[in-house]
Amino acid sequence: MKKFKALMGASLFCLAGCAYLGIDQTGGTSALEDIPQSFSEFNDIPIPTNSAMIMNDTSIFGRDNNWIGTLSYSIPYSVYDAFDFYMAEMPKFGWTEITSVRGQRSVLNFTRRRRVVLIMLDAQAQSETMAKLIMAPAPVNISRGIDDQRKLQSARMAAYQDGSAESNGAPADHAAPAPAPAEAPAQ
Repeated sequence: MKKFKALMGASLFCLAGCAYLGIDQTGGTSALEDIPQSFSEFNDIPIPTNSAMIMNDTSIFGRDNNWIGTLSYSIPYSVYDAFDFYMAEMPKFGWTEITSVRGQRSVLNFTRRRRVVLIMLDAQAQSETMAKLIMAPAPVNISRGIDDQRKLQSARMAAYQDGSAESNGAPADHAAPAPAPAEAPAQ
C-alpha cells in the first residue's frame, strides 16, 4: 500500500510539473504550440538580432532567470562576429568568463550566480553561425565564484613577489632559493 501511495504521489507530481511547463499529458496538441516562440523569455542572456530558434533541438525547463536546458538557434553573423558578440555582451548581463576557444567551431563558458553556460558556435556559411547554448546548475566549486579563485591567485602571486614563497601554497622544498649572503667587506 505504501508503494502504491508513493507511486501515485510521484505520478501526480510529474503531471503537475508537465502542466506547469505547458506539456500536454493527453497526447494531443498543446496550446503552447500555437504561440510563436521568441527569445523574449530569455532575459538573462544576450541573443543577436534576427536569430532564429531551432525548435527541434531546444529543450528548456524552468523560466525567468532560473531556466536550464539547451537552446539552439542560427545567428546571421560569421562565427568570429558571433564570438565577439558574446565576449562583449555576456559581461553586460552579469556573466563571468571561465574559458573560451575561438575558431571555426568556438566554445565559450561563463558563470553567473549558481549557473554555468556553455555556448558552442559552429560556422555554417560566411555570415551564418549555428549556436547551441547549454545552461546548467553550477558545480559547488564554481558557484562559490570565479572571484574567489582570482583573489586566491592574486594573494599567492603577491606572496611570491614578496619573497614568502611558503605562504603561496607551495611546499617548503619547492620554495624559491634564499638569496646568497652578501660578502663581508675586505679589510
